[in-house]
Amino acid sequence: MGKAVASSLDTSEVLSRSLNAATKVAAADAAEIWLLDDKNLVMKCHAGSHREAFFEKPRLAIGEGLGGLAAQSQALLCVHDLPSDPRFARHKVVESGF
Repeated sequence: MGKAVASSLDTSEVLSRSLNAATKVAAADAAEIWLLDDKNLVMKCHAGSHREAFFEKPRLAIGEGLGGLAAQSQALLCVHDLPSDPRFARHKVVESGF
Protein backbone atom coordinates (compact mmCIF):
# COMPACT_ATOMS: atom_id res chain seq x y z
CA MET A 1 0.00 0.00 0.00
CA GLY A 2 2.94 2.32 0.62
CA LYS A 3 3.87 2.21 -3.07
CA ALA A 4 0.31 3.20 -4.00
CA VAL A 5 0.45 6.29 -1.81
CA ALA A 6 4.01 7.31 -2.68
CA SER A 7 3.68 6.92 -6.44
CA SER A 8 1.51 9.98 -7.13
CA LEU A 9 0.58 13.40 -5.83
CA ASP A 10 -2.88 13.30 -7.44
CA THR A 11 -5.46 12.76 -4.67
CA SER A 12 -7.89 10.77 -6.84
CA GLU A 13 -5.13 8.47 -8.02
CA VAL A 14 -3.79 7.95 -4.50
CA LEU A 15 -7.30 7.10 -3.23
CA SER A 16 -7.90 4.70 -6.11
CA ARG A 17 -4.57 2.90 -5.78
CA SER A 18 -4.87 2.69 -1.99
CA LEU A 19 -8.40 1.30 -2.16
CA ASN A 20 -7.46 -1.24 -4.82
CA ALA A 21 -4.54 -2.42 -2.68
CA ALA A 22 -6.70 -2.63 0.47
CA THR A 23 -9.44 -4.48 -1.42
CA LYS A 24 -6.93 -7.10 -2.59
CA VAL A 25 -5.42 -7.51 0.88
CA ALA A 26 -8.86 -7.91 2.46
CA ALA A 27 -10.09 -10.15 -0.39
CA ALA A 28 -13.18 -7.93 -0.57
CA ASP A 29 -15.61 -8.06 -3.48
CA ALA A 30 -16.03 -4.28 -3.38
CA ALA A 31 -15.04 -1.27 -1.31
CA GLU A 32 -15.52 2.49 -1.26
CA ILE A 33 -13.96 5.64 0.07
CA TRP A 34 -16.32 8.37 1.24
CA LEU A 35 -15.18 11.87 2.16
CA LEU A 36 -17.02 14.65 3.94
CA ASP A 37 -17.83 17.55 1.62
CA ASP A 38 -19.61 20.37 3.42
CA LYS A 39 -22.49 18.56 5.15
CA ASN A 40 -22.62 15.47 2.94
CA LEU A 41 -20.60 12.35 2.38
CA VAL A 42 -19.42 11.95 -1.19
CA MET A 43 -18.20 8.65 -2.62
CA LYS A 44 -14.80 9.50 -4.08
CA CYS A 45 -13.62 6.05 -5.04
CA HIS A 46 -14.95 2.54 -5.66
CA ALA A 47 -13.03 -0.67 -6.21
CA GLY A 48 -14.35 -4.08 -7.16
CA SER A 49 -17.49 -5.37 -8.77
CA HIS A 50 -20.85 -3.79 -9.56
CA ARG A 51 -19.55 -0.23 -9.81
CA GLU A 52 -22.82 1.11 -11.28
CA ALA A 53 -24.85 -0.28 -8.37
CA PHE A 54 -22.60 1.40 -5.82
CA PHE A 55 -22.85 4.74 -7.62
CA GLU A 56 -26.67 4.59 -7.42
CA LYS A 57 -26.42 7.11 -4.61
CA PRO A 58 -22.97 8.77 -4.52
CA ARG A 59 -23.95 11.40 -1.90
CA LEU A 60 -25.35 10.80 1.57
CA ALA A 61 -26.42 13.29 4.19
CA ILE A 62 -24.93 12.87 7.65
CA GLY A 63 -27.24 10.38 9.36
CA GLU A 64 -28.52 8.92 6.06
CA GLY A 65 -27.84 5.28 5.26
CA LEU A 66 -25.15 3.25 6.96
CA GLY A 67 -22.32 5.52 5.87
CA GLY A 68 -24.13 8.62 7.08
CA LEU A 69 -24.91 6.96 10.40
CA ALA A 70 -21.27 5.97 10.87
CA ALA A 71 -20.20 9.54 10.13
CA GLN A 72 -22.81 10.93 12.52
CA SER A 73 -21.83 8.62 15.38
CA GLN A 74 -18.13 8.64 14.47
CA ALA A 75 -18.14 4.90 15.13
CA LEU A 76 -17.85 1.70 13.13
CA LEU A 77 -21.01 -0.10 12.11
CA CYS A 78 -21.18 -3.83 11.62
CA VAL A 79 -24.04 -5.23 9.54
CA HIS A 80 -24.57 -8.98 9.45
CA ASP A 81 -27.51 -9.04 7.03
CA LEU A 82 -27.31 -6.12 4.61
CA PRO A 83 -30.37 -7.00 2.50
CA SER A 84 -32.69 -6.85 5.51
CA ASP A 85 -31.17 -3.77 7.19
CA PRO A 86 -33.62 -0.87 6.69
CA ARG A 87 -30.81 1.67 7.24
CA PHE A 88 -29.07 0.72 3.99
CA ALA A 89 -29.78 3.42 1.38
CA ARG A 90 -28.72 1.79 -1.92
CA HIS A 91 -31.07 -0.92 -3.13
CA LYS A 92 -29.13 -1.70 -6.33
CA VAL A 93 -26.19 -2.86 -4.22
CA VAL A 94 -28.43 -5.35 -2.42
CA GLU A 95 -29.95 -6.43 -5.77
CA SER A 96 -26.38 -7.09 -6.99
CA GLY A 97 -25.93 -9.70 -4.25
CA PHE A 98 -24.23 -7.81 -1.46
